[in-house]
This record gives sequence, structure tokens and C-alpha cells, in this order.
Amino acid sequence: MKNLLVISSSFPPDASIAAKRPYKLVQNISKLGWNPHVLCLEPSCYHETDVELGKDIFHSVPVTQVSCKSPWSHAKLWREKYSRGVSSHLARLTSAGAKASQPYIPFDDRYTWALRATKTGVNIVRRNNIDLIWATAPLLSNLYLAYRVAKKTGIPYIVDYRDVYPAGLVNKSHLCNRYNYKLENEIVQHSSGISFTAPEQENVLLKKFTSTQTKPRCLIYNWFDLSQSSHLAPQTHSFFSIIHGGSLYMGTRKLDGFFEALALIKKQAPDGLKNMKFQQYGYHAGLTYLEDLRTQLGLGETVEFRERLTHDTFVSMCKGADILLLVIGHDTELNQHAGAIPGKLYDYFAACRPILVIGPEGCEAGKMVMKLNRGIAVPDDNAPQIAEAISLLSQKKVPRGELDVSMDAVRDYESKAAIEKMAVFFNRVHNDNQTMSPGNKS
Repeated sequence: MKNLLVISSSFPPDASIAAKRPYKLVQNISKLGWNPHVLCLEPSCYHETDVELGKDIFHSVPVTQVSCKSPWSHAKLWREKYSRGVSSHLARLTSAGAKASQPYIPFDDRYTWALRATKTGVNIVRRNNIDLIWATAPLLSNLYLAYRVAKKTGIPYIVDYRDVYPAGLVNKSHLCNRYNYKLENEIVQHSSGISFTAPEQENVLLKKFTSTQTKPRCLIYNWFDLSQSSHLAPQTHSFFSIIHGGSLYMGTRKLDGFFEALALIKKQAPDGLKNMKFQQYGYHAGLTYLEDLRTQLGLGETVEFRERLTHDTFVSMCKGADILLLVIGHDTELNQHAGAIPGKLYDYFAACRPILVIGPEGCEAGKMVMKLNRGIAVPDDNAPQIAEAISLLSQKKVPRGELDVSMDAVRDYESKAAIEKMAVFFNRVHNDNQTMSPGNKS
């Protein structure tokens, strides 16, 4: 067995999507010759937690937690905790100060965690004879921590990109942008390998950093673990249900066209869709514009906003839904969305239900769904086309051939295939490093 250090500020009980890839890796990689150790944040630093997550591994995998001590990360938590009296005024002042200064800190609001956790990471490497470090981003502070630990120990590290920030390709005029670009370039340059989760991300990395061209690279999609959801019973409804869970932020993930499509369907009332509801799980303050749109279009009985669910409950809801909605964001100067693949898609694959993808035309997730005949992908600003897609999916049809919601169709995205590919890449990077620099541990 070789020893692996997984660096990810997000890890259970963190309920965010960022915790899933490292968590699923740790669950399975020991079966393929790698003994995992985890370095992550303390639970008190997470904005939302799910106490059920991670219970299956904490007794068998060493997990070391370090607090971030970051005013930028904790500002929101302080505002929620201290909502009254003198403490609330102090919390608001601290929050305002953090917001004003955040553009001037490197990378992101967990940068202080990367600094504070370096000594701990070095101790883990030396105490456990670590052979390889794997760090996943975003956030870029995770990669920076791996870089700092590797500099002090000589242990090779892999940078894993779930999302790639094109920043630096388009705007280097701001001093902080130039510094972050230079530092990220240094991190990539000194890495021993690069993995990523979507095909287009490789092209962005190759354009962004010339050193990428000489590095071992591997496309490793996210994945689902069937054993984690097969025991969950579907929660069905008495109405035709379309559901979505997670963040919907105005400007990049757009639901305007989808809501207009729901209004068209309601007006036309085709057979099978007369009793239809869309349910958004994970309501947050940024959805107020959708509330206004719901009122304007007369969708008060059609659109429901619900609180966030635990992961298992949401998966049960997915397994009982008629259509699963996946909303893809539009690319911005700082973020690539169309070329990325949301982790939620893999939960949708495991649920074996029809998928409707709306977003930029030609988005990567949409191409995947269409290729598998798992559903339909349409531009998010074409209401008639979205309405037609919903109608087709309600009839178990897709434009090309029959809808395929079988498990066999998505077997390549199940954990066994993905983890095997990950282990092969780990072995390759480790062996290459041993050949070039034997006895490099310190």
C-alpha cells in the first residue's frame, strides 16, 4: 500500500458540492493500493453541514481538521449567529471590513487556512510516510497548500481541477489578478500531474499555463457510487414533478426561459402535464427575482421554492421525479461554466430519471446527456424549445431514438471505473517521480 494525502478544505460534514469528489475518492481508493489521509477544515468553518455525511469513513480514515481563522470566510456565519444587540453591530462591522478587503487577499477566502495548515500537512507527510499529495480546486487555496507542503517535504503533488478559472487569459490589469495568476502558474509548474473533470478544461489550462504541456494529464470525470443510493426508496408525487436542487445565481444560471416555458405549458395544458409542478430545493436570498418572475407569469401553483434537503433525501426525491432539471451557467471573465460538468449530474445519472439540461448552447453537460439518450439539452433562452423538450420527456422520448434511463447507459460514470482510472494516474505520477528523483522524501 502507498500512502496518499488528500487536501481539500471541503470535506464531510460539509454539505457543499465541493466536498463530494474528495469524499468519494477517499471512500474507494484504498481498494486499489492507496491508503488515504485527509487534511480539511474544521466543521465550525462550514456554512452548511450534513451530519450524516462521512459517518462511514471517519472510523477508518485518518482525517485531520484545521480551522481557517478567516474573517472573509466567517463573515456570513457571524452575521447569522449574532443577529441582535451589540454583537450584531460588531458582526456587521467585521463583515463590512472583510467584504472591503477581500479583493486584496490572494486566491480566495480560505487563503489563511492554506497558511495555517501547512505545518500540519508537513507533519502528516513525515509521520505517515506519504508517497503522493492530491489537492482539488476550487478553491485554489487547496492547491496552494499542497504546493507549500510539497516544497517543505519533496513529495510530489497532483493538482485536480473541478473548475478552471480563465482569469489571467483575459484581464491581468489588476495587481491582485497578476499576483494570483503568477502564483497559480508556479503551483502548476511545480506539480507532478494534473487531473480535470471535463474535456474543455484541458484546453483552458493549456492556454493559461505553458508548463501544462509537459505535465502528465488525465481527464477523470466525477462519478456516482451506486452503493450510496441503491438502498434509498423513490419519493413519488401525485403530480408531474420537475425538480432541481442547489444554487441558482442570477446572471449565469438562467431560469427565465424555463419559467416562460412552464407558462406556455400551463396555457396549452397538453395531456400528461395538466398537473405539473417545478420544485426548487435549496432556497436562498438570491432567488427573489425568481419569485417576482413566478408572480408575473402566474405560476404561483406551479413553482415551489423549498428548503435545502439532506443529500440522501434529495437523492430519494430525484429517484421519484418525472424530470430532473440541470441548469448550466454562462461563462464569465472569471469562471468557465459551459465547459464544466456540475457534480449534480452524476447524482442524476444514479437516479435513472429523464434529465432536462438548459444553459448555453453546446454546453458539455448537455452534450453528455444527449449522447447517452438520457435526456434533452436546449438553450436556456428558448422558451418554446424548452416546453417542447418537457413534452417529449413526459412521453419518454428524445429527439434521437428512445430515452434510455438504464443503469447500463451510465456505467462508465460509476465509481468503479472512475476510481480505477484515478489509481492508474496516481501510480503513473508516483512512478515517474520515483524514476526522476529516487529517495526524494525528507
